[in-house]
Amino acid sequence: MLNVPIPLGFYKAFINRLLAMTDVTCCGFAETMTGNSTSVFFRHDIDTCECIGNLQRMIDLELELTINPGVYVRVDGEDYAAHAFRDLFQDLHARGIEIGLHTSCYTKDNYFGELERERTEFTKQLGFEPRSFSVHGLGDYRKSVRHEFYCAVANRLHDFGFEFSDCHPSLREYHYTLQDCYLDTASGKRFIYDDFTFLPRPKDVQKNYLVLTHPCYWTV
Repeated sequence: MLNVPIPLGFYKAFINRLLAMTDVTCCGFAETMTGNSTSVFFRHDIDTCECIGNLQRMIDLELELTINPGVYVRVDGEDYAAHAFRDLFQDLHARGIEIGLHTSCYTKDNYFGELERERTEFTKQLGFEPRSFSVHGLGDYRKSVRHEFYCAVANRLHDFGFEFSDCHPSLREYHYTLQDCYLDTASGKRFIYDDFTFLPRPKDVQKNYLVLTHPCYWTV
């Protein structure tokens, strides 16, 4: 167990270990992979303004190591104004990074209406349309509604102008998730488990792993 913030050198060493595994493929986030190897997908959820401050460094490191992550941006205005970082997100988008919507639409009773509103707001603020979305989790808050939304939207992505989401197993099933946002309730600190050092190996091939990170928890 390692408390945040975590050195980016640790993240680099983790990726290098993955790249050295002959039966593991590190995939572009919105790719659909088939074959006889385990697929690893990388996603950054931009929850806070501090995440944006560290994002460029993480992306530069990943691209140096041939990793193409997904980056998911909030447009609810609660923690940052996405339009203030329009140039950064447009530059990453132009470099082939998947920049999508990080929605919290399930916090509204009309979650489909809110999803459409957020998609329109994303396009207005960043200057391009989101091709995909992820969902901003808020612990147990409206958890049952959140899962209801996952099921309801899974077969309707194109109705709302999206091509991809990983919010439901029918869209992409993750057999294991490594994340940097576990909460120690005693100290209030976030931490990661040792799986960033010793990647749990699947018994069978053709499994999907998600590496879910928030750049605010990493440091130079």
